[in-house]
Amino acid sequence: MLKYKLLLSLLISFLLIGCSIADSKIQGADQLSEAQSLMKKKAHELLQADKATDLIIFNDSIYLKTENTEYEPKETLFEISSMYKKGKDIEEGMATKLPVGTVIKSAKNKSGSAPLIIADLPGTPAVYQLVFNPYSIDER
Repeated sequence: MLKYKLLLSLLISFLLIGCSIADSKIQGADQLSEAQSLMKKKAHELLQADKATDLIIFNDSIYLKTENTEYEPKETLFEISSMYKKGKDIEEGMATKLPVGTVIKSAKNKSGSAPLIIADLPGTPAVYQLVFNPYSIDER
C-alpha cells in the first residue's frame, strides 16, 4: 500500500511539473506574439508617415536607413527574404527598398549610440540604425 501511495505522489508531482512547464511555454509564445504585434504596428505607422521609408525587419526590431555613421562591419546575420508591398504582412527578414538576397551584416557603431546593421551592397554599403525594439522600453 505504501508503494502505491508513493507512486501516486510521484505521478501527481510529474503531472503538476509538466503543466507548469506547458504554461510557461504558452506564456512565452504570448509574449513573442505581443512583441511581433507591436513591431508590425510600429512598422505600419512608419510606412504610413512616409511611404519612402527605407527599413529592415530583424529580430522583431525595426532598423531605418541612416547616413554619416561610423561603423566597423562584423559577421553576416541573414539575407533579405522578402520585399514589402502595400497590403502585405510585415515579416522577419523583410525590407522596403533592398532586393531579396541582399546580405545583411552586424556592425559595431563607433559612436556608441544605437545598434547598427549593414546592407552589403556593391560600392557603398547601406547603414541601418535600430529605431524600435519591442523587448525594450527605450524607443529611439
